Amino acid sequence: RLVIDPRQTVATETNEAGLVGEWPDAERSRLPSMDRCLSVVEEFVAVAITGIAVSQDSWQLNMADGLSALAALKGFNMFDVRLPFQNALWASLVVFELFVCLQAVSAQTNRTPLPKFEDFPVPDVFDDTPHPPILITPEQRLFRTRIREGVAKGWGVWVDGEWAKEQNRPGPNFAGHYIIIVWGCGSGCIRMAMTDAETGTVFMPPISEGGFALPMLVFPDSAGRAADFQYRKDSRLMIVRTTPHADRPSALPYAFYYLWEGRHWTLLRQIRIERLDKE
Repeated sequence: RLVIDPRQTVATETNEAGLVGEWPDAERSRLPSMDRCLSVVEEFVAVAITGIAVSQDSWQLNMADGLSALAALKGFNMFDVRLPFQNALWASLVVFELFVCLQAVSAQTNRTPLPKFEDFPVPDVFDDTPHPPILITPEQRLFRTRIREGVAKGWGVWVDGEWAKEQNRPGPNFAGHYIIIVWGCGSGCIRMAMTDAETGTVFMPPISEGGFALPMLVFPDSAGRAADFQYRKDSRLMIVRTTPHADRPSALPYAFYYLWEGRHWTLLRQIRIERLDKE
């Protein structure tokens, strides 16, 4: 019969003769955490355990045992049953739970609306003279002319991320008081720097293949092109469409949704893309 004791720290196999074995700590420590996905398949586990009936030479499980087993699972404790049956049951429950959990997460992700610019508004937009950029790193000093001209004259400061639609005047174009500056670096290559109009601090782009350079955007069976991006003056969201590690045969294009948190970028979402919507 199945023996459940939530206080146990190891699983033991018992019969009329008493203790005959235990689950090794080393193996138990390799088992995946059940707490995260348990609720997804809790009903299934209860039904599965309830429906298990074996011969008198094996074990019989009832609903009470099943519920106790669930409690033990949630407490990271194994349940007692003869070893061959235990291994098969445990393995099947783990595999099924992981499968259902992944399916549920995938379905939930697909149903979740994509982040929108209006979801992350800024309270105010900076309208004073921008602070000169403070160039600290060798990378920043190397491109000092591009960065300084972007801050002082608005050169390379694109409106809403639209290609070559320059602002041509000083002032922020992203998240209230930040200045996104972009410039070309060869065929299919583009660089991006961001400065704080209030403090002059210079920041890196949300995704990079080295320094200020953004990864190219490459679709299967097509030539690569410069990364595509969108942002707004009144929002902290930036969308970057690019192909990380585009030189690898397995590389795939994605749309990355990044949120600016004031000192760093946070990736909110990424989705596979087949083409640019604007094309």
